[in-house]
Amino acid sequence: MRAPAPGVAIAHIRRRANDASGFSEMALYTLVERDGQWWLAAAQNTPIAAPPART
Repeated sequence: MRAPAPGVAIAHIRRRANDASGFSEMALYTLVERDGQWWLAAAQNTPIAAPPART
């Protein structure tokens, strides 16, 4: 996680499944602090899938 400015946090997360049939993803979250509470301002979640088979 990075804090580029006071009251702003950026987190980049990779979640890897324990087995091949599970769900893996990369996620990027931007949080902002307002009046003592943290709010999710932006998010992007991208599934990690095996590349298509070559033909």
